[in-house]
Amino acid sequence: MQVTGENGAGKTSLLRALCGLLPYQEGTLEWQTDNQMPLIPTYLGHLPAVKAELTVLENIRYHPINSQFHSEQAIEQAIVEVGLAPHIDRMAKHLSAGQVRRIALARLRLSNAKCWILDEPFTALDVVACDWLCNIISAYVRQGGAVILTSHQPVELDVPIKEMPLKQNMSDYV
Repeated sequence: MQVTGENGAGKTSLLRALCGLLPYQEGTLEWQTDNQMPLIPTYLGHLPAVKAELTVLENIRYHPINSQFHSEQAIEQAIVEVGLAPHIDRMAKHLSAGQVRRIALARLRLSNAKCWILDEPFTALDVVACDWLCNIISAYVRQGGAVILTSHQPVELDVPIKEMPLKQNMSDYV
């Protein structure tokens, strides 16, 4: 599902509330899977949660994804996949904004969550990286994963995508 709307319409607030990062005023939110256990999504926000003083490898190694740490082999494979292998030992503060975003995308690739919540995931990415990400999202959905994302640009996936437009006045939904 792609959440759309003007700046300030509440897209980021909605996604943060879905992840439990922001309280909501009314109602309840229930995430359930087939076995009735709560669903814990993987969230990629506007800010990629990358520490400038750590290397690419350290930013992934020391950042648990869904409370799990991963093997060196899995981490290195994710780094290669996002195109950061030549920069594996470079501190994040010396990378471009797009390369920093790729660190966050490497973490996303390591996630075993059943749902990805992606807030403007294409921010700072070049055309090749945007195409790669569209392919990764499409493959994830085909394998049974769910994705809720925001983007101000049209998103071209190989799977059906529902659009949920938000209006500036959230009282229109009550």
